[in-house]
Amino acid sequence: MSVSSPPPLYGLVLAGGRSSRMQRDKAAIQYRPGETQLDAAMQLLAPRVARAFVSVRADQRDDPGSVLNLTRASIALRRARPDLRESSYAAVEAPDGIWAWRRGSDTLVVLNHSDDPIDEDVGAGEILLSSQANRAGERIQRWVRVEPWEALVIAEQTGA
Repeated sequence: MSVSSPPPLYGLVLAGGRSSRMQRDKAAIQYRPGETQLDAAMQLLAPRVARAFVSVRADQRDDPGSVLNLTRASIALRRARPDLRESSYAAVEAPDGIWAWRRGSDTLVVLNHSDDPIDEDVGAGEILLSSQANRAGERIQRWVRVEPWEALVIAEQTGA
């Protein structure tokens, strides 16, 4: 008598809901510092299944500002930048409403966890990723405006 192995178990996270109470996509809400609710759900699910999937509304697939596309861009950036994969967290002093940290020597992450825009002195660099659409590639000379509830990943220009 042969023993067969069970079929693979797959997981699904539903992330296509709209939130009238929160006034923003619930998957993008910060669950823990630097981690969205979608990130947290996927991290809990992924080790327990053969493959994890995210289900979104059809209109989110082609929306460059959707949480799905932000998550895809975040994953791609993490794969592309050794600082984000291998370096440790180092807190950076910042004004009230801003939480900032450095990963490695060339990557700065800045989060505005307030309802007001805040100008932050980050030095010279380039925005690699923003939770707001159309900011990637934006050059920074010194100050950057961080919009309410925006997250930025910045490549710092060293030696500038």
